[in-house]
Amino acid sequence: MSDIIDFNKIKNRVTDKDLLKFEDYIYQLYYKLSEGKINFVELNIKIKQYMDYNNISQEKFNDIQNKLLQKYKDEYGIDFNNLGDQIEDLGIDLSKLGIPKETFDYESLRKNLGFNEKYNNKIGQSLFKTYLIENETNDLSILLKDDSVIIKSEGVINLKDNELNEFLVSYKKTLDDKPLKVELCEYIKKYEY
Repeated sequence: MSDIIDFNKIKNRVTDKDLLKFEDYIYQLYYKLSEGKINFVELNIKIKQYMDYNNISQEKFNDIQNKLLQKYKDEYGIDFNNLGDQIEDLGIDLSKLGIPKETFDYESLRKNLGFNEKYNNKIGQSLFKTYLIENETNDLSILLKDDSVIIKSEGVINLKDNELNEFLVSYKKTLDDKPLKVELCEYIKKYEY
């Protein structure tokens, strides 16, 4: 009688019934998400509630996710570990979207979604045009978005620079001479974190 029964192992075992029940639930949530009835934060809250209600540990939840990923690979040919290759096989050039194909996998998507869900209400996305000036007077970069202009330099910004002023006048003309909101960022410090 040296055999010991590990009830945690039994409790955390994923059955086909667990898998089908969760898959059905997740499809319902994603359908609501696509209709705009819930957002990503609410989706996460509902999944957590599902886990609590069905007494699913994090370990069991991870096993359910892994089994679903394997099922999609076996049944539908979707390998979430090689999404970049599969997307490019469909004719979509990820490099043109600024996404390195090597980092476009399930784990990267999961991390990005988690980050976006956590900070969603405080993060905005915007595209800037950039212009660099490297001359005797200035060494700076200029970020442009609509009427907002950010001028950044690791040193002092000399506003009497002819190239800088000519550039700003030209850009202002593209906006029908609408006033520019210029921010100066001098003595920028850079470091790796």
